[in-house]
Amino acid sequence: MKKVLVIEDEPGFREMLKKAFENANFEVILASDGKQGIIEAIKQRPDFILTDLIMSGMDGTSFIRHIMDIEDLNQIPIAVVTVVPDGVPQNLEGGNLFKNIVGFWVKDQLTTKEIVQKVKDYLK
Repeated sequence: MKKVLVIEDEPGFREMLKKAFENANFEVILASDGKQGIIEAIKQRPDFILTDLIMSGMDGTSFIRHIMDIEDLNQIPIAVVTVVPDGVPQNLEGGNLFKNIVGFWVKDQLTTKEIVQKVKDYLK
């Protein structure tokens, strides 16, 4: 069973993603901010990470920066799911940060089922 780490500060959306991934036979690890996401990533070693960008506490950009510095984790594919509609923020473009970002998806443009399908397609 594949493991997905979902880092999302909005409880309702986090639970919707959890249900959608569980229905698709994923093991789901939840975190409400980047700091908790790092702890869970170290502990659980997910196959895929889904993170929001705009969160209280440690935001998604800081989370990605930290993950890229951890040798055992810096190969895990990451998709950003956020409300930011303008594509990848400049502070994530280029260099080491961008190499593991395999998707940048706007929350209101995809259903949770479509998000799960994108992750499944990537992990094939």
